[in-house]
Amino acid sequence: MYEIETERTVLRMPTIDDLDALAAIFGNPQVMKYLEADCQPLPREQTELALVSIINHWKKNGFGRWAVIFKENNKFIGLAGFRGHEDIAELFYVLDELYWGKGLATEIARDILKAGFERHDFPRIIAMTRPTNTASRKVLDKIGMRFEKEFDVYGVWAVQYVIAKEDFQ
Repeated sequence: MYEIETERTVLRMPTIDDLDALAAIFGNPQVMKYLEADCQPLPREQTELALVSIINHWKKNGFGRWAVIFKENNKFIGLAGFRGHEDIAELFYVLDELYWGKGLATEIARDILKAGFERHDFPRIIAMTRPTNTASRKVLDKIGMRFEKEFDVYGVWAVQYVIAKEDFQ
């Protein structure tokens, strides 16, 4: 398990000590409107289950989602990394609303893709979001991912983007 340092953030292993900060983020309706199937904030108990699952994913698979720490104030501001989707690495990121619109998602996602291709040797990486999440779709375009399809995934209408290792720059 390793850390990634971007220009403005450090991505480190999440711990159970991150629960309060993550519960605040997952409790924000603006943040959750694109993440959960029902678009609702998660209660603290469900956030704790999610955090434990994220930590266990790292232990089991050797990859996962990092805690995103903003260097300027050393604050936990979200999660970013990979989760598995049908045996394919899926890029995932969620940031506290206060940190939107600053280019952080793009900065973080680029370095995560690099780690996925260089450290984990993933042949391709996908990302999914809701069709109406234009901010996230712009991030995916900026990091070189291309739109692949629009489809129903577990009862949620989504768009899928993809990038192959040989296409990453």
